[in-house]
Amino acid sequence: MDSLNDLFNELDDAEKATKGKKRPAGKSSFRFDSPLAEMPADQAAKAVKSGSRVGQYRRRTIVLPPEQDDYVGQIAQQEGMGKLAMYRWLLDCALSHYEEGQRPEKEVVSKATPKMRHWSSET
Repeated sequence: MDSLNDLFNELDDAEKATKGKKRPAGKSSFRFDSPLAEMPADQAAKAVKSGSRVGQYRRRTIVLPPEQDDYVGQIAQQEGMGKLAMYRWLLDCALSHYEEGQRPEKEVVSKATPKMRHWSSET
């Protein structure tokens, strides 16, 4: 029982020593190294039952102009595909263009943004 009291006293002392001190920016309050940090992302997601994984895919959220979203839906319907499958295919095509050296034209305002040719949220 004394060893348990000693342990609690050590924890109390450690808490008192850190009270009032701010942790460095970007540091978690969690004091232990996570074993998940050394694991591949897909295994870590399965281990913690992450909601960011959907089957073989990783869930991401993007924001699009409504007209562009509707147009992708029309293309998907014409091709007899699901809308998300069409988005994945379009992204795959865009990545192949990027790998071939094509880069977006940039318009510098406060930060670099791609110059939109066909779709814009500004009218």
